[in-house]
Amino acid sequence: MPTKSSELDWMIIGGGVHGTHLSLRLTSLPGSGGRKVRVLDPHPAALWTWNHCTRNTGMRFLRSPVVHHLGLDPMELRRFAGRKLRKRQATRKYFQGWYLKPQYDLFQRHCRKVIKENNLSDIRLQGRALGLRPNGCGWRVETERGTITSERVVLALGLSEQPRWPEWAHPFRHEGSLIRHIFDPVYQIQDIPTGSRVAIIGGGITAAQVTIRLAKSGKYEPVLLSRRPLTCREFDSDPCYIGDKCMRNFRRQRCPGKRRELIRHARYPGSLTPEVHAELKFLLRDERVRHRQENISRAGYQENPLQVELWNAYRESIGSFDHVILCTGFEQGIPGGVFIQDAIRDRELPTAPCGYPMVKPSLEWTRNLFVMGPLAELEMGPTARNITGARQACERIVSQA
Repeated sequence: MPTKSSELDWMIIGGGVHGTHLSLRLTSLPGSGGRKVRVLDPHPAALWTWNHCTRNTGMRFLRSPVVHHLGLDPMELRRFAGRKLRKRQATRKYFQGWYLKPQYDLFQRHCRKVIKENNLSDIRLQGRALGLRPNGCGWRVETERGTITSERVVLALGLSEQPRWPEWAHPFRHEGSLIRHIFDPVYQIQDIPTGSRVAIIGGGITAAQVTIRLAKSGKYEPVLLSRRPLTCREFDSDPCYIGDKCMRNFRRQRCPGKRRELIRHARYPGSLTPEVHAELKFLLRDERVRHRQENISRAGYQENPLQVELWNAYRESIGSFDHVILCTGFEQGIPGGVFIQDAIRDRELPTAPCGYPMVKPSLEWTRNLFVMGPLAELEMGPTARNITGARQACERIVSQA
């Protein structure tokens, strides 16, 4: 039972897929009517960053299979798709490939349904966590809206505030630049002027989706620039880590350095699904898109007209562009910035040499402080950041409720 001094039973810091799914799980437990659960997040609505990033890329189908979604029952999304159509019709219309990857619009509609029907918007607190201090058996969370006390705190922080800018692009990281990152929270890809020659930087699925979106609009001249040849992978990490096939060996490794190495080898950064790769190849053959393999080393402005000129490692000009979109993913450092670093230092929280938390199998970092998402990957493995990682992490955390 919570201490009398605690306002809440559970405080979840982070309102993305992980935090929102956990809030659903906690509020759906038997006898949870009197349980005080809140989600602290700086954005105006649940999944705000997820929605912004995925809309910008032009995603049409998710990379994860049909059983990975926001709801409780793994088969819920499939039933939702077939509500007004026969099963075979729904499968053809709403799912893609052998693994039945759901259509983006279907997934989003289902998310809105889950949030509305379970009143998850009512338990959100808009604000940012600034500090974390013990409070008896619980915690005091310093926020922009004051101090909130909770018996248990879950850190469900992602990497969305850490878009990775290549070194050559750092001088252009300012408002009004012709070089923008696709995951910049205020960037809207539809604001690119019609007729622009656009360079898309990156070789992964995000870069490919953005390229496809621009090409299909017919309003731009997209050029995809990647350091390596385009490669196909069904998922962004080895699916054997979803179950015990590979996780059994992962759990046997007690050394955090060896676990980090297993995670690194299991992930497939900079890869495309077969479906996205096939669509991009069609556009390349149709000459609606150009692709060049280039290692960019420098960029600079030229005038009349104002454009960005890019050079490769051999000091050769790649070309001039009206707009440059970085699709270079996220920085891999520990999420949470100063808030997490201060907590680690002040509370002497255990970390691995890579800086990430060392946690118990229950995902408890220290008493009544839990983690999920990237912060839990040394315990959860390569899929910790994904939707399946959110569902599996919730199983462990809810068992402590």
